[in-house]
Amino acid sequence: MAQENSATVGLKTRVLYREKLATDASPYWAGTFKPMGRPTSVPSPIGDQNMEDVSTLEDESEVQVEGRRSAASLEFEVTFLKDTFDEINALKGKDLDIIMAYGREGKGEKAKYAFKGTATIAPNEATEGHLTATITVAESTTPLLITDDYTIAVAATDAYGYPTSFTVAEA
Repeated sequence: MAQENSATVGLKTRVLYREKLATDASPYWAGTFKPMGRPTSVPSPIGDQNMEDVSTLEDESEVQVEGRRSAASLEFEVTFLKDTFDEINALKGKDLDIIMAYGREGKGEKAKYAFKGTATIAPNEATEGHLTATITVAESTTPLLITDDYTIAVAATDAYGYPTSFTVAEA
């Protein structure tokens, strides 16, 4: 049996979304979400740490303190599927609730981050027999670590067994 703190191999990371709720009622992140394509890799939702120079003329060397993190611009490649392309294209300019779920089963067993943002999609260069697209997510709020607060379960799958919807519930 695997240890809880063991390294994760065979990781499935999923990016889930829904249109932003009209209210901030609690539990906010509970509800039905859809997968944002089938990513081949997913960047971190946490932006780089900025360092602030607080040196004075009396300091022998530069002195820095942690500043705020930059907002991450998340770009990830997905398999090009017309349904996904049409869905994400229809969301252009709309506010979204987004959850990034990390774990062996793609349900956030290792970590879950939630934030609000927008998404766009563009096809990539086609290669022989293969077409991918890039989804770009712009964060509009700071990602929250919600791993212990919510659970994620597959709600529906397609004919090939790929999840098409997820239920997020308060833990």
